[in-house]
Amino acid sequence: MDASVLADGVTILAADSIEDQQLGAVLMRLARGIADHCKAVEERRGELFRLLHPNRKHFEKEGVAGGGAAMSAAKLFRNWLALREAEHCRGQDDEEVERLTDEMIAIERAILAADPATAEDEQAQVAILAYYAVHEAPYANYEVLDRCYQRLVIDRLSDPIVREREREWGRKRVERAREKLSETD
Repeated sequence: MDASVLADGVTILAADSIEDQQLGAVLMRLARGIADHCKAVEERRGELFRLLHPNRKHFEKEGVAGGGAAMSAAKLFRNWLALREAEHCRGQDDEEVERLTDEMIAIERAILAADPATAEDEQAQVAILAYYAVHEAPYANYEVLDRCYQRLVIDRLSDPIVREREREWGRKRVERAREKLSETD
């Protein structure tokens, strides 16, 4: 049975139990909760469908069929974060890692090329710039930039293991930057 059908059935039961206001209120609240969960699940399913769709790059670049707008920089950034986490999964062959990297580069380009419509879009662009900055040659105040990258990117990753791995890599990058800077002094 579909959960949305269950929500409709509970609503009908609530309407039938009008005489007992407490029971009707409980059933209506239950029906509303089921309907809200169905909507949330459907939104997640749609997002997963877009992420896994074979023509995903086209949708992100051109928008969806029927005149839908292209994704915002903020939404693209959430997709980029998911790919960043997927890149850390064990057991991937070189070809899969290369595919993920190519997708991330395409999304990075779209984020940076977008005209930010919201503060969240601007934050996504700054986060990608921070990503590029910490993965380039070291320079003075590198640790400050790495902390910015941690706040804008690493702290937004959903997987705690990936977050910790990224933090460890950040500490190593800062150490290497300090070593290289001390060599040039």
